[in-house]
Amino acid sequence: MSAPPAVPGDLIREAVAIVGADGALQPVNEAMRAWMTAVASTLEQVPLDRDQRDALQQQESVTLSVADSAWDLRLVERDSTRWLFAEDVSQREANLAESLAAARCRWLGATAATLAHDLNNQFNAVLALSATLSYAIEDANDRQTVAELERGTKVGMRMVTSLARLLVRETKHRDLVAPVDLLEDALSMVKKSFNLQSIEVTSEMADDLPKLRVPHIEAVQSLMQGLVALQLAKPGRIACSVRVVDVAVSGGRERLCVVIGCHADAGNAEVVERIKNVVTGHDDKWTAVRNHPDDYESLANSVFLQRRLGGDLRAEVDTGGLRLDYIWPAVR
Repeated sequence: MSAPPAVPGDLIREAVAIVGADGALQPVNEAMRAWMTAVASTLEQVPLDRDQRDALQQQESVTLSVADSAWDLRLVERDSTRWLFAEDVSQREANLAESLAAARCRWLGATAATLAHDLNNQFNAVLALSATLSYAIEDANDRQTVAELERGTKVGMRMVTSLARLLVRETKHRDLVAPVDLLEDALSMVKKSFNLQSIEVTSEMADDLPKLRVPHIEAVQSLMQGLVALQLAKPGRIACSVRVVDVAVSGGRERLCVVIGCHADAGNAEVVERIKNVVTGHDDKWTAVRNHPDDYESLANSVFLQRRLGGDLRAEVDTGGLRLDYIWPAVR
């Protein structure tokens, strides 16, 4: 049996295999032999969902969780030979989980007082309803009171549900979720703080939006951290929108994506510029903020988190203010 071709020097990673025409993996180093023992011996056996498998076939990097390990997988074709590269990123994922947990704790601690206040309002509303129900509801004002109570309770339920999700330390499960739910969860977390600073929040949703396959908890946190950063610029208004666009990917191809945009009107110019620099990585700002546990570090985490989830986070300054665009591939 002839020896396999040499691994291209610029493509060497921890675990390397040649992919045969039938999908069988032919390991070329000990790291891949160990990986195949723990995961799969053929490409078809690798536990990926449909979207991840499509992305891998298109030579995009995907992250795979196996037991307590996390791997970045990538297919590369050189001279009619397909190579599978598996890089152990367990430590990177662990570091990110710790950073995300710290950011969640800081935000939850800052909002604990307002949360308790809002929950008390809901309990008082329930008591008021109990008193009202002791009589037949005929008066129009009473009916209006009940309707307002129902709306307020739904808001409270959304807030508590969002907090419960964020209290989970980490998750490896990618949910099939509606993008509108992600935005509403994130807004419910920051709405009280925005109200206290007199920041008006509006939202506009396109019809018939496709769903996304993302970890719900992490996606909500990523959105929330962007909204918190925009708040630092002290805008008067933040307009949120959800739309579908075709985004250019590798090889000149396009992919259908969902974009959740958050546009803050003109505020503190210095803060706006810093937010833009963190998102774009200009002058290594991403590395610099890693040493400062504040909302800018949280925003830097969002940039990395978006790209790890297969999407992106972009910032654009215009005459009207600053826009953050959260981009996720749509489920096809």
